[in-house]
Amino acid sequence: MVAVEMKDWAELIIDTMIELREQDPEMKERFKILVTSAGDPLPWTPKVKKAGLLWMHVIPSVKGALRCQKAGVDAVVASGAQMGTRFLATQESDFHPMWKEGVVKAGDRGTLVARGFVGPARFLKTPVSLKHQENTLKMSPGVFLGKPDDYSTVPMELINSEIAAMNAVYAGDETKALLAGGECAQRIQDLPTVEDLVKRIVREAEEVLAKMPGRLA
Repeated sequence: MVAVEMKDWAELIIDTMIELREQDPEMKERFKILVTSAGDPLPWTPKVKKAGLLWMHVIPSVKGALRCQKAGVDAVVASGAQMGTRFLATQESDFHPMWKEGVVKAGDRGTLVARGFVGPARFLKTPVSLKHQENTLKMSPGVFLGKPDDYSTVPMELINSEIAAMNAVYAGDETKALLAGGECAQRIQDLPTVEDLVKRIVREAEEVLAKMPGRLA
């Protein structure tokens, strides 16, 4: 994630990766692809290109793809579907059980949008997230207007509450936790193994494709 809000951490991760890769010939031979997301790729061009990596960037729009072209990104990942929430709610997932159970229990219209660390984010609807949404409207309204605020304009009160809420997620404190979850959470009703989930996805895709000629006719 290379958003401005994550710059220091992203720089640390990328710099460390490049340094270790240069020190280890085997790693340099095997580690050839860097995938970035959630931010503007352009500021990272000199660093990534100098390292000689195949660079891919995740984008949700044509505008994002054009920005990648300008940055010299080698390939884009056009995110027509996001599966993070679905794979979070699996038996092998190492996220806190409270989070996984929250996804399963979300139900219809069970999510909302509020401020996140890298722009608008979707959370499971809970008393905590409803309060965060209210605070976002008051303190960071640009989230809902397509004009994201940054750390220089958002009150530290809001940022600190977000940090505390994220820490509460990993501590399993449901009374303070902000549980991120995509809109698909309302359709997730079980905690399968990853193997069973993938087999189900493939089976359902095959069923849809098999019916396609008849529907088109």
